[in-house]
Amino acid sequence: MTLLFCADLCRNHGGDFETAKLMVSKACDAGADIVKLQADDGFGGARHVELMQLAHSLGKKTALTVRKGEMWLAEADYLKIGSGECLNDRLIEAVKADGRHWIISTGATTHQQFSRIMMQARLYNAIICECVCSYPNEACE
Repeated sequence: MTLLFCADLCRNHGGDFETAKLMVSKACDAGADIVKLQADDGFGGARHVELMQLAHSLGKKTALTVRKGEMWLAEADYLKIGSGECLNDRLIEAVKADGRHWIISTGATTHQQFSRIMMQARLYNAIICECVCSYPNEACE
């Protein structure tokens, strides 16, 4: 099993493109293997391509959270299905058919649902992303 460090920019850049570029650079400097962007973060395709090209120029892979009906950029190395869509069979089938590596978040799934996702992941070489359901997490020893 391989452990990958995925830096999720999400919307933490606050809509500022220069901040997003800085975050990509800092994530790569910190050792991220994959820089993940959110398709609906307000930047649009051309800006996403620029961020992905920056990550690629720094030797890193990129991922894009996708939803059915959205444009999936060819520059993304991985497609990510968010936890809100992790049981959406039509989206899962579309992502599998795309042929790229894919990441699936489990979110607040039940044990039975998680088992179903694990079966899909094993059959189609997906990466599982276990997520927390509430923030912030309590500190532990």
